[in-house]
Amino acid sequence: MISEIMTETELAALLKREHPVCRFPAASDRAAWKRVRTGSLRRERIRALMLAANRLLKQSAGGQIYPDMTAEQAFAFIRTGNRGVFERPYFARRAILSTLVTAECLEYKGRFMPQIIEGLWKIISEPYWFLSAHGLYAPDDPMPRHDSIMPDLFACETAMTLAMTDALLGNEIRRISPQLMIWVRDLVCERVIGSIERKTGWWYSGVNNWAPWCASNSAGAAIVFLRDQPERLARLLTMLAGVCDRFYDRYAPEGGCDEGPAYFCRAGLMLMSFIDHMDLVSGGAYAKLFREKKMRNIAEYFVRVGATGNWFVSPADSSAKMSIFNRGLLLRFAELVGSDEMRGFILHLKDRIAPTPGSCCYGSQDFGMLLQQLFFVPDRAGRKPTRRPLFTEQKDLQIYVLRQNADETKDAILSLKGGHNGENHNHNDVGQFELFFDGEPLIVDLGTSTYTRFTFLPETRYNSFVHSAAGHNIPVINGILQPPGKEYHAETVEAKPGKVVLDLTKAYPPECNLKAYSRCARLDKDACSITDTLAFSGKAPVPFSLSLYCASKPAVRGGYIRLGKLNMSVSGIAFDRIEKIPLTDASLASVWGKAIWKIVFSGKAEDSAEWSFRWEK
Repeated sequence: MISEIMTETELAALLKREHPVCRFPAASDRAAWKRVRTGSLRRERIRALMLAANRLLKQSAGGQIYPDMTAEQAFAFIRTGNRGVFERPYFARRAILSTLVTAECLEYKGRFMPQIIEGLWKIISEPYWFLSAHGLYAPDDPMPRHDSIMPDLFACETAMTLAMTDALLGNEIRRISPQLMIWVRDLVCERVIGSIERKTGWWYSGVNNWAPWCASNSAGAAIVFLRDQPERLARLLTMLAGVCDRFYDRYAPEGGCDEGPAYFCRAGLMLMSFIDHMDLVSGGAYAKLFREKKMRNIAEYFVRVGATGNWFVSPADSSAKMSIFNRGLLLRFAELVGSDEMRGFILHLKDRIAPTPGSCCYGSQDFGMLLQQLFFVPDRAGRKPTRRPLFTEQKDLQIYVLRQNADETKDAILSLKGGHNGENHNHNDVGQFELFFDGEPLIVDLGTSTYTRFTFLPETRYNSFVHSAAGHNIPVINGILQPPGKEYHAETVEAKPGKVVLDLTKAYPPECNLKAYSRCARLDKDACSITDTLAFSGKAPVPFSLSLYCASKPAVRGGYIRLGKLNMSVSGIAFDRIEKIPLTDASLASVWGKAIWKIVFSGKAEDSAEWSFRWEK
């Protein structure tokens, strides 16, 4: 798709002409930076940013503001599996630099320049820019191999941060030290651009979010640092276009992101960003790609999996609640594909913009996000978003959302997911359902926990209950959980407003003695329900159990269970117990608080079984 627009030779010819290198104005363009200060959606963000920047400046009077990064921190990934001990100072350095550069562009008095210089010095002094978790290692050695420079997600993002610093404040920095920006440019060319040119990235196959995420950031950096080398730049951009084409081709026409809505912001959204880079330097040659129906579907996936407010259907490694997101870039995507529905949805999400503990910026280490939040966001939100459809289907992923009310903050919302257990960032969750009522989550998918070395090792990933079937509301049959693998999948039997039926038989291995299994989700104006119907092939009784994970504490009251504002009645399966599950993991606790609750049900049957959960006021 992208590669078909023009050849490498044609692109090189265009790049020899004068062309912009960045969609954001240099700090010296005072009129542009003055305009960005207007508008209610930006004023609070700018106020929070300047507050954070001034605190950093005050802190710098007493000593160091950029945290140390030590060998012990880096080695922890191999020695203990802990990623965070290295990643926290790594991201903090980039967040501090991004915050100070943006503050200097807004103010333009030179107050922040000494600490900007210090930040550049710190980052170019690091032995490598990839995360320890993404390095290649010799046996029994916690230091990444010197001969394997990895152009990973965050090396590419670091390159983009340094490129934006050059594009916005490069002239001002060169007045202090011309050589500093030469060091910056040459290190970006060595560690990221050159490494990509040597084809050292496994992500070139386009398999998942790495492809567009790395491509977008490395392309943006190359456009800045290779502006005087048009043939080399054209060759790199053409190569990266092929990477993004392969990623795009993996999408079904419906445009669903199997990595979940949080990773969509680093997948489909980054694909848009890469194409936008190409469109910028070509003078608009790539804009027609955004008129493709599939591109619009990729964009609007984010709306389809929105449940209520900032709560989303949360398959794979995706957070159930998104309080920090790139409103600016999402709005840019909506504008480019011409989606008023997406625009209204994004404008009325709430994002956390105040400085947060452990973060020197308000929630992002990505410099581009800061700028996009300022320049791609309108002055004000405008009218309320379009009412939501009562039935939404994402056919390619088998994700369905049923609503009682077009106002997403009222009444019940019931989602049901099919898919398969070989998805990117997979959880073993075929058949998972979620229930929301009056804007609040009731029965939930927990999302993912904090990443460690063991999160992505095949032999340990599903030891975590949030990744395994045990952490989802799908039954354990004959003592066996749903296993990982693409062959374990659902088939859609019926999908229409008010009713979805999935065949889950093939989501389980033969050892379950399962002949047939269907899950039916129903929703009408008064109630909603989940009904499971199973048939067994063995002669001995088959035990089964099922757990519902709840955002608030359930209460048993006579013949029903009170859950939030709803009464839940159960038939065909025995209530066992309610467990409180304390949450010590920081990622889970940031969404759900100190604990969640689990309602456990169990039973046994010889030939067949049918159970049902029904919720009503």
